Amino acid sequence: MRSALRLAGLFVLALGVVTCADSTTSLPSHGRARVALTPNFSREASSAWNNLASFSMAVNNAHVVLRDLNGKVLKDVVVPMNEGEDILLELYVDLDAPTEELAAQIDLRQGEQVLFSGTQSVSAVAGIYPTLTPPPAVIILYVGPGATATKVAISPRDPVLGALQTLSFSARVTNSAGTEQTGTPITWSSTNPLAGSINAAGMFTSASASAVTQVIARTPTGLADTTTLTVKLGPAKVVVISGNNQTLIGGGALASAVEVEVRTADDKPVAGVPVTFSAVGAGLITSGATSDANGRARANISQLPGKVGTYTFTAAGAGLAPATITATVLASAASKVQLVSGNNQQDTVGKLLALPFVVKVTDAFDNPVTGFQVQWRNIDAGGGKLTGSQSATDASGLASMTYTLSTSAHLDSVVADIGAPGTPVLFNARSITKTDGVPAKLALVAGNNQTDTVSKTIAPFIVKVTDVSGKVVAGATVNWKLVGGATGTLAAATSLTDANGQAQVTYKFGAIARTDSVEATLPGVSGQSVTFIAKSVTKTDGVAAILTLVSGNGQQDTTGNKLALPFIVKVTDVSGRAVTTGATVRWTLKGGAGGTLSASSSLPDANGQAQVSYTLGAAARTDTVEATLVGVSGPLVQFITTVVARPPGPNTIAKVSGDGQKAVVGTTLPNDFVVRVTNAAGTPQAGVTVNWTKQGVNTGALRSSTSVTDASGNASVSYTLGNTPQVESVLASLSGTTNAAVSFSAEALVGAAASIRKVSGDNQTTAAGKPTPAALIVQVLDAKGNAVPNSSVNWTSIINGQRSAPSTLQTDASGFSSVTYTPSSTAAARVEQVEAALSANTSQSVLFTVNVTATSVMSAGSKVVTGGSFTVVRTAVPKPPRQ
Repeated sequence: MRSALRLAGLFVLALGVVTCADSTTSLPSHGRARVALTPNFSREASSAWNNLASFSMAVNNAHVVLRDLNGKVLKDVVVPMNEGEDILLELYVDLDAPTEELAAQIDLRQGEQVLFSGTQSVSAVAGIYPTLTPPPAVIILYVGPGATATKVAISPRDPVLGALQTLSFSARVTNSAGTEQTGTPITWSSTNPLAGSINAAGMFTSASASAVTQVIARTPTGLADTTTLTVKLGPAKVVVISGNNQTLIGGGALASAVEVEVRTADDKPVAGVPVTFSAVGAGLITSGATSDANGRARANISQLPGKVGTYTFTAAGAGLAPATITATVLASAASKVQLVSGNNQQDTVGKLLALPFVVKVTDAFDNPVTGFQVQWRNIDAGGGKLTGSQSATDASGLASMTYTLSTSAHLDSVVADIGAPGTPVLFNARSITKTDGVPAKLALVAGNNQTDTVSKTIAPFIVKVTDVSGKVVAGATVNWKLVGGATGTLAAATSLTDANGQAQVTYKFGAIARTDSVEATLPGVSGQSVTFIAKSVTKTDGVAAILTLVSGNGQQDTTGNKLALPFIVKVTDVSGRAVTTGATVRWTLKGGAGGTLSASSSLPDANGQAQVSYTLGAAARTDTVEATLVGVSGPLVQFITTVVARPPGPNTIAKVSGDGQKAVVGTTLPNDFVVRVTNAAGTPQAGVTVNWTKQGVNTGALRSSTSVTDASGNASVSYTLGNTPQVESVLASLSGTTNAAVSFSAEALVGAAASIRKVSGDNQTTAAGKPTPAALIVQVLDAKGNAVPNSSVNWTSIINGQRSAPSTLQTDASGFSSVTYTPSSTAAARVEQVEAALSANTSQSVLFTVNVTATSVMSAGSKVVTGGSFTVVRTAVPKPPRQ
C-alpha cells in the first residue's frame, strides 16, 4: 500500500517499512516492517498552516526520523515538498526483534527552520503490514516563530488621525510569563478601506475623509489584538446656510438671522468651533456663536445704514475659509428735495438760459430716488416759460427743467416741488436788456500749481467772471474739462458763479504720478479760458517717517534684573498712520550703558509697535537706550532707566501655595502655583522674573513660561493637567542664582466613565446550554480615553427581544469587565445577544452576538431554561478568543 502527504488542509503521512520474510502468517524472529502514521494538526497548528503565506513562510521539506527505544536512529530522511504536491514516503527499517516500539518524529520545515513538529510511538511488526484504521495519529504542533506567544498588544491605542497622515503601529508579543517574544512575525490589517490603508510594517496612511476602522495585528497562530483608529478631519471652511442676499428698505435690522455651518474638507459638520461675524462695510453684528451639534452658528445683523448699497459681512474661524454674506439696502420714499444748479442765472430778455434748473430728490437717508416726478411752476407774472410742468429723476435722483427768460427785464422765480412736507426749492433768473452783467471775461483766482500725493483730492480751482465793464457776474456758467491726457477726476463739468462772480470745482488726482492740466471756459464767449496745472507725486502713506515713545521709559530695578516692561515705540507715516511693514527699528546703548538688549533691531507689529527687552548691568547707574528708524534720518526716541545696587546676597525662592493638588485629567487646577522671592535679608523682591518649566513626562500646559513678582514678592502661574493619569511636576526657578528652584507636583486623575468599548468575544458560536469558548470583554473609558477602574457595568442577555435582569460587575484596574456567557439550553439553533452598558449612563453600551447551535440529546434530569447566564471571568488582561 502507498499513502500520500498532500499540502492542503488535513493530510496523511505513511512511513512504509517492508518485510523481508516470506510468510505473513507467523512472526519471524527479526526482519523488516512497514508502519503508518496519520499527522493530526492541533488547532493552533492548523491556523498557522493556513496563514503561512500571509507571513511569507512556506513548508518546503519534511524531515522524518525513526528511533528505537534506545534512541538509535534507524531512519533519517528529508523529503522536498511543493505546494499541492503528493509525497510518497516509503521507509524500510531492519528490526532486531519480531516487534519493536519505535519513536517517529515528523518536522515540517522551511529550509532548516522547523515550523511544525510532532512525535509518536508506533509498533512495528516484522513481516506484517499494519491494518489499523485509521493509523496512529501524530499530533502536529506549530513550533515556528511566535509559537510560545500568548498575548499580542498593539500600540498606540485608539489613535485619532487627520486627513492624509501616517502613524506607525507596533505590536508587543509576550508569552505566559510576560517575556517578550522578539522575532515573532506580525501581519497587519484594517477593516475599513475608506479610513486608509496599512502596510506590512504596520504603517497606517489615513484617507482624506472621516472614517473609523479596526486595526488588527495577528501572529501565525492566530493570536490577535485589535484597536480602533479614527480619521477625523478638522474644521476647514464656513458655508452660508440661510440669511444671505436679504434686502431691506431704508436700513435697520435684517428680517432673518444669518446661519452658517462649519464643515470639514469633506463637508462634514463640525461642532464647538467659535465663529466670528464681521462687518466689512457698515452695519452691526448683534450676536455670534460657537457651532452647535450640527455645526451651525447664527448671528443677527442690525443697524444697517440707510444709505443705498450692498453691504458685506464675513463669517470666519481661526484657519477656516470664510463665508461671505451680503445685504442690500434700497431707497425709501422721497422725502427731501434740494437745489443742485441753475439758480441765479442772468441773461438778456427772451433768451433760453444756458443751464437748466436742477434739483436732487432723496429719501430720509439721503439716498437718491429714481423715477420720481418733480412738479415745476412759475410763481410770478414775468412772462418767462418753463419747458414743461414736470420731469422725472434719473438714477442719481436728479431732475432738470429748462427755462426761457421773460421778454422784458424782470426777476423770474420758479419752484420745484415734490409734494412732501418741507419747503420747495426756489430758483431765480434775471432777464436784462443791456450788456451789463453779461459774462465777458474769465480770470484765474486760486488753485493753480498745486502738488499732492496720487489719488488725493486737492483744494478747488477758482475762477472769476466779469462783464465788459469789469463788474462781477453772478449766476454765470463756467465749463471745466481735462486736457493734455490728465487722469484725475473733476467733481463737475460745469459750475455757476456766486455773488462775487466766482466759480469753482474740486479735483482728485489719478493713481499715477504726473502733471495734469484742467481748463475753465465761458460757454458762448470765444477766447476766454484759464488753465490750471496740478502735479501728483508718489504716495507717502505707509512709508515709515515718524518714531514715537509708547511705554517702558523711567523704569527702576536692581542690578542684573531684566526690566519688567519692554521698551516700546510706534512707527507711523507722515499722515500719522501706523506702519506695519517695510520698517526696522534699531536699538542702541548710549553713554556707556552697561545693560544688555534682547535684540539690536526689531520690526513693528500689526499696530506699528516695535519693542525690545532690557537687562540691567552690574553697576548702579542711569542707563540710556536709543531707538532709531533704519534708513530715516532724524527721528529717535531715548529711554532712561535707573539701575539700583542689589542688597548683599542672592535672591531665594520658596513655595507659598498650590503644591500637591489633584484634579481630573485635562482640567485646570483650581489654585495657581505661587512662589515668593526674597533677598538675603528676607525682604520680598518685586519685579523679579520667575521661570516656570515642566519636568519629566509631562503632558500638561502652563499658562505662561514666566511671571513677574508683585509688591509682596509673589509670582504665580496657572496649570492645566494633561490627558494621561499621572503625577506631573513643574519647576519654578530664578536665573543666575543659587537656592533658586522649587518643585510643584499635581496629580491628574482618571475622569468619570464616559464610554464603553468592545474588546473581544463577539460573534462566538457555542452549543445550547454550553458556555462561550472565550470571555466577553469590554473596557470603560473616561472622556480623554483613559481606562476607568471600579466602574459599574450592567450585563444583560437579550433573547427573542426579552431582556434579563442586569448583572452588575465592576471594572478591574485596567478598566476591563469580563464574563463568559452560557445560553439557554433550549435545543434549537438561534442567535442570542448580550448587552454591556455603563450603569451610570445606559445609553453608552455595546452589543455582543452569540450564535447557538441545537443540542440533540439532553442528559437525564436536565431541564430547559428560558434565559442565559453569566460567569465572571477574573482576568487582569483580556485575551482574544481562539478562532
